[in-house]
Amino acid sequence: MQVMLFGKTIAFRWRTLFLFLVIAFFATIIGLFSYYFIRSFVAIRQSGSSHAWLDQRLDSSVSHAIANTKVTPENLKNLTREGRPSLGPADAKLTVVAFLDYGCPYCRRAAGPFRETMVKYQDRVRFVIRDFPVEELHPNAFQAALAARCAFAQGKGWAFHDQLFTQTGDLQPADFPKVATQAGVNLETYQSCVDRQQFASEIQQDLADGLQAGVQGTPTYFFNGVRIQGVPEQDPQGYFDYLINRFLTDATTAPKTP
Repeated sequence: MQVMLFGKTIAFRWRTLFLFLVIAFFATIIGLFSYYFIRSFVAIRQSGSSHAWLDQRLDSSVSHAIANTKVTPENLKNLTREGRPSLGPADAKLTVVAFLDYGCPYCRRAAGPFRETMVKYQDRVRFVIRDFPVEELHPNAFQAALAARCAFAQGKGWAFHDQLFTQTGDLQPADFPKVATQAGVNLETYQSCVDRQQFASEIQQDLADGLQAGVQGTPTYFFNGVRIQGVPEQDPQGYFDYLINRFLTDATTAPKTP
């Protein structure tokens, strides 16, 4: 095959031309992916400002959550049941409910940035922790949730929560008393609570409430009832900052009653 290019005749073999087109196709795909990834990353890094592209993505998530007719107003109301671990004022403009699994590696990765967010905004935002242990994937997750709730009952829950999420490897119930000691828990009272499975029914209720509200995996967060699932690997702290400021300043993102 011959073509004229800048007044010169250039010969191409079909095989060479095909290889060139394949390379050009994949180069275009990689270029587009890099463009959108960098665009998303920069938008999240500049949290607190108005970013049309990220706003559009968030609006899409909000619209999808509101359009989910299987989630009733009662389901959303149940997200903030009494007695669950919480931080921040009860009358806050924004309530963030987090469904967590102590055995989930994604929860572990997001735990540090989310706790920093809780401390940073605790005067303006109410944060509620709900347990969603997926025992099929993490066999000891329910026992970990039970242990954490027993630590919360002594007012040492946040320290236990933080220590538990810093553990590496698979969760082992035999390690929980050590974590409890590090958190300053009274071991005798703690062990009695665990042995009696004092909070087992509440954890089961958390699971039921999460499923009814559309939780499909962990971590899942509800910002004033709007479901936001997962956290990006890049700059999760900036991601939480952006969401908090967006929901605090834009009341229209709150779900409407169907």
